[in-house]
Amino acid sequence: GIALYDERKRTLLLARDRLGVKPGKPLAFWKAEVEKMKKVYGAPIPDDQIDPIAQYLTREYGDGK
Repeated sequence: GIALYDERKRTLLLARDRLGVKPGKPLAFWKAEVEKMKKVYGAPIPDDQIDPIAQYLTREYGDGK
């Protein structure tokens, strides 16, 4: 989120994103992202969990929905 205060007008503008909402990306995109987390960042993700995690992300679960 962000807050902008205009001192001259004495107004406050508040805006936020919809926390937890993921863009509608295809399964192949999320699978590549999970593999990148494992390879580049060293995330301890077992090979047999890459597909289930990617499927979870594809379904757009999150606190914002």
